[in-house]
Parts: sequence; C-alpha cells; structure tokens
Amino acid sequence: KDMPVAQVKQLWPWFSASPARRWVMEKLFGGTVREGRLNFSVLPGRLGNGIPLTENEVFGSFSVAGTRFDTAGLIPPVRDAVGVVDFRGNDVDVTLDAGTVFLADGRTVAASNGRMKIADANRPPVIGRLEIDVAGDAPAIAELASYDPINALRSIGYEPGDFSGAVEGHVSADIPLQRGINPDTLNWLVTLDYKNLALARPVDGQTISEAEGTIAIDPQKAVISARTKLSGVAAE
Repeated sequence: KDMPVAQVKQLWPWFSASPARRWVMEKLFGGTVREGRLNFSVLPGRLGNGIPLTENEVFGSFSVAGTRFDTAGLIPPVRDAVGVVDFRGNDVDVTLDAGTVFLADGRTVAASNGRMKIADANRPPVIGRLEIDVAGDAPAIAELASYDPINALRSIGYEPGDFSGAVEGHVSADIPLQRGINPDTLNWLVTLDYKNLALARPVDGQTISEAEGTIAIDPQKAVISARTKLSGVAAE
C-alpha cells in the first residue's frame, strides 16, 4: 500500500509477460500504488524449462493514482491517471478510470473508461488493444486523432484548427508493443459525437456551422452524419 509506482514496478518478475512488462517499465511513470498484490507460486525446477508461466503461477494487480502512461507512436501520454494494472501469466489488462491528455499546443482532452488489453504477450506479434472514451473541444479531439498510429485526419484533408465546437467519443486502436509491425496492418476506429461544430474552410463552397451529429473514421473511410447549416440554411 501507498508505495511509489517506480518501486512497485520492480516486483514484476522479468520472466512473466516480458513484452507487456517492458511496456509497463517504459511507459508507466510516477504516481502511487494505492493497493497492490503480487502472487508467485512456482514449483522447483519449473523456471527456465521453456514453458511460459500460467495465470495460476504468477499474477498481480496494482491500483495506481496520479501516474502517467504512454500509449504508442506520437500519441501524447495520459497524465494524472487513476486506474489498475492487472496481469496473469502472459495476459495484461491496464484500465483507466480517469486521466487527462495534454497536447503540444496546450489543449487538453479528458480521458476515461480506458482499457489496454494485451493477450498472449509471449507470442509475437505483440499487439495491445486500446479502448478509451474522450471528450473536449473539437480542435483538441481532432489533434489527438491525427497522431500516429491512428492519424485519422490523413484521409479527410482537414487540420485540427479547422474545427470548432464540443466533441465526445470513443477510440479503439491496435497498439504495437514491439518493433517491426507494419502500421498498415493495424485496425482502429474513431467514433465521435459533436455539437455546435463549425468548419473554418468551406465544403464545396458552403460554410458549415451549428452542426450536430456523428462521425466514424476507420482506415478505409469516414462516415459523417449531421444536421447543420450550409451557408446559413438548415440541412442534413
């Protein structure tokens, strides 16, 4: 109880879920472990026999607060995070109750209900599955979604500063936990609900304002549905 995250991390055995452990060592910083427990029950001669440890032989759970964790690529870290790191054998779950993403230009995005799930961390390719809710001003959300490995704006032709309004939504993404994984093979989906959205640049000569609706972006397409005003005229 009440130990620094940096100290508790050292209790994670190096031979359990090594790629996921490396991710925690390199990506989880600061804060306090409010409560934690590590269970290690391995018979003599079991270690080093080439068979990965099972969920019954090594597992642990750590409740963290005030910590920071990085995800992948150029996505900024989540700070002031409150959540749980749980591992069993070679499976790891990192859950996030709440946190804040601070972007380079000073904008912030509220993050909640997050989960990074890493299954079979002993078998390459090691890819985590990230699910997280986000909320904030439209430029901040657009900027967050523009970073690699998601880069959701690359197929739309707009910059984060082109948007204004309020946005909340959900991000699902494959997060590579080892080098050499082709980013084009990763799946991701960004779904957003927005209100009072406006675009700084015209669309086919029409100004967009007071838009309310949804947008879903994946690697192949963007689907946008909105009730809005086109140059001041109500439209869908």
